[in-house]
Amino acid sequence: NILIIKISAIGDVILSVLLSVEYFLPEIVLTGFAVAVLVLGLFIKRRVVLGSFCLLGILGAVLLMPQSYRATSPLFSGMLINDSFSEFFKEIVFLVVGLVILVSMGYRVFSDEDAGEYYFLLLAVSVAMMIAASSNNLMMIYIALEAVSLISYILVGFLKRDPRSSEAGLKYFLFGALATGVMLYGISFIYGLFGTTDLAAISRLLADGNVNIFASMIALLLILAGLSFKCALVPFHMWV
Repeated sequence: NILIIKISAIGDVILSVLLSVEYFLPEIVLTGFAVAVLVLGLFIKRRVVLGSFCLLGILGAVLLMPQSYRATSPLFSGMLINDSFSEFFKEIVFLVVGLVILVSMGYRVFSDEDAGEYYFLLLAVSVAMMIAASSNNLMMIYIALEAVSLISYILVGFLKRDPRSSEAGLKYFLFGALATGVMLYGISFIYGLFGTTDLAAISRLLADGNVNIFASMIALLLILAGLSFKCALVPFHMWV
């Protein structure tokens, strides 16, 4: 009976993934273009060409966005959700990354030799930010933000011959590790209080009023401290 239950649970997870994939196409397309531009960078050493290829990937992801709007329930066993809030911020990500790619095409300090790796990192961080915007679970938010942070450490220190770039990358990494620990402690505090990391369940428990509001506020402040560092809000802005 235990074996049957386990097989049934695995089957439910696989079914959830298969049903969710069709609403996750923009992220999949961007991931594919990220891998492709990394490979193309080995043979093509012109950032204009590679940048244009990345813009094509962003355009493809934008065209697939209406498909993700049709999702009527949470994706991947409730870990992600496509609502108007997340879709808005995904579109912001497309706009900002597209502008960064356009600007970088004419940035003289940036070498054509490193263009493939640079554009790969930009598209990869875009996917991570899109997942963060759609996250419906605190642990999913943490994983997505950590992916954004790890890629950002490399991007901040990308100009290896620039002392300021190296300094910023080192400061970002050291302070980022501290901020991540604080945020993760806040998330663990939330789990201890509510018994779940699902945002919808936490919302329902807060509405019922059967939780310690003071302890919840402390946990929220810890999480906001970590997020403030990621957003470079004062006084967590030194790496910028």
